[in-house]
Amino acid sequence: MQSKEATSLVSERLKDNVSVVFSNDKTTITYALWEVKLPVSWVNARPVIKDLLDRRISRAQALENPMANALVNLLSAQGCFTSIEKTHYSLKEIKALFDPLRSEWYATYYAHLIWEQIRTGKSNRNVLLAWLIHNYHISRAAGIVAARMAALGKETISTQFFQQDALEEYWHCDAFYSLDTPLLQGVSLDDVKSYVPLPSSLAFEEHCLQVAETDPLGHLLIAYFQESSIAFASASNDFYQIVEDQYDIKGLFNTWKQHIQIDVNHGHAEGLGQLLDSAAEVEAAVLERALRNAWLGFYFLCCSLDDIQQEQHGDEIYLRLPVEQNAARNLPNLWEALTSHLGTEKFPQTARLRDVDQAFLVDGLCKSAFRALGFARDHDQIIACGGVATAFSRHAKPSESDNPLNPWSLAITNHLLEAANCPATWLMLTSLLGERLTQFKLTDAVRTCIEQALRGCVVSSSSCPLPLTALRQLDELIVRWLGSRDLMPHRLLQI
Repeated sequence: MQSKEATSLVSERLKDNVSVVFSNDKTTITYALWEVKLPVSWVNARPVIKDLLDRRISRAQALENPMANALVNLLSAQGCFTSIEKTHYSLKEIKALFDPLRSEWYATYYAHLIWEQIRTGKSNRNVLLAWLIHNYHISRAAGIVAARMAALGKETISTQFFQQDALEEYWHCDAFYSLDTPLLQGVSLDDVKSYVPLPSSLAFEEHCLQVAETDPLGHLLIAYFQESSIAFASASNDFYQIVEDQYDIKGLFNTWKQHIQIDVNHGHAEGLGQLLDSAAEVEAAVLERALRNAWLGFYFLCCSLDDIQQEQHGDEIYLRLPVEQNAARNLPNLWEALTSHLGTEKFPQTARLRDVDQAFLVDGLCKSAFRALGFARDHDQIIACGGVATAFSRHAKPSESDNPLNPWSLAITNHLLEAANCPATWLMLTSLLGERLTQFKLTDAVRTCIEQALRGCVVSSSSCPLPLTALRQLDELIVRWLGSRDLMPHRLLQI
C-alpha cells in the first residue's frame, strides 16, 4: 500500500523515463527495475487507461474513472509520476521521493556492460583485479566517511548513529575485502593496500568526505543508496559463485558473502531509512542540494565501472602502485619534484571552460586555499598559502558558482580540499593545476612564495607522504574533466 507521504507528492504526469511499449498482444510498462505487462486487448477496451498510457490525459483525469484507480495507484506506488513542487519537504516525504529515484540509479548501474563481461569471463585478470580492489576501496572509505560525518558534519541528523556506524564499518575492509589470498597470484596484501584508487573511485571517496562535512542530508541519502543495495543480496551471491567458477578462484568471495550477511543481520539499510522516518522539514533548496550530491555519488560509482573496464593491460598483472619516492631521490625538495613531474605530461594549455565551471573552480581553489592556510604552521607555507588565497579570493564569486555543469569540476575541487591538510602537497597541486590550465596560472610573485615554501620541504617528508602520487592523481582527474561530456542534471526533484 502506498504511504500517505508518497500519495501527497504525486503530480499529474508520467515521468519521461517511464517506458510504455505497445506490441501485438502486450502493453509493457517499464520504470527503473520494475516492469508490468498488460494484455493489449484489455488496455484497448478501457479508453481511460489507453489515454493515460498515451499521455493524453493527466493522473487526475484518469482517477475520475474508477476503472483506472487500480492501475494509477500501482503506477504511483512505483514512483512513475512526477512529484509536485513544494517549498518544504518532511524527511518522510523525502524518502518517498528518493526511493523511486534510487531504483532508477540501480537500474542504470547494473545495466553497465562490465557486469556481463565479468560474469562470462570475458574480462582479463587486470579488469577483475581492478574491480576487486575498487570494492576494497569503497569498503575502506565507509568507515572514514561515517567518522567525518560524526566529527565534522554540520547539524548532524544523528551524531550518535554515525559514530556507531564508523565503529562498525572501519574494520570491514580489513576483515572482508583485503583480498589476502593466494588465489590472486602475484598480488600481495601490501599490493592491495597500496593500490592507487582509480580516478572515479577517488572522486567518489573524496566527494563523500566533503559531503559528510557540509551536507548531512546528502550524506544520509548517499549512505542509504549504498546500503539499500542489500536488496540484491541473493543475486550478488549468485554472481560471486559464477565469477569464482569463471576465473578459478573458488572461495575468494566467502568473506564478501559473510559481509552481506552481517549487513542483513544488522539492518544497516533499515537503520538509515529510520532516520528519514521523521516529520522534520527541510527547505526545497536543501533537498535539491542533497539530491544533487547523492546523484554525484551515484555518477562517480558508475564512472568507476568505466575505469575498471579500461584496465586492460595484457596478460601480465598490472598494479597501480604509488609513485616511488626513489623517482625523486635526486631531487632536493618538493619544488624540484613538481617541476620534474611537469616535464612528463602533455596537456592542452588553452582548454575551453564553461563560465560556470571556471567560476566553480576558482571558488573551490579559494576555499581550499583558506583551508590550507588554516593547516599551515611553517612560516613560508603560511605566506605561500595566504598569497594563493589572496589571489583567488579577488575573483571568487560564490553566488555564481554553486552548481558546475561538468561533474569533474567538483572532483578536482574536492581533491584540492582534501589535500589542504598538508599545505606542501596542496601548494604542489595548485601549482600543477595552474601549469595544466592557463586560466588558473599563478602570478610570478605567488609562484616565488610557493617555491620558497617548497624548498624547505623534502620529498621524503613523513608529514606529507607520496606527494608525487597526489600529483599523478590530479593529472588523472584533469584528464577525465577535459574528456567528459557529461552534465549535471538541472533539477532532480522533477525527474
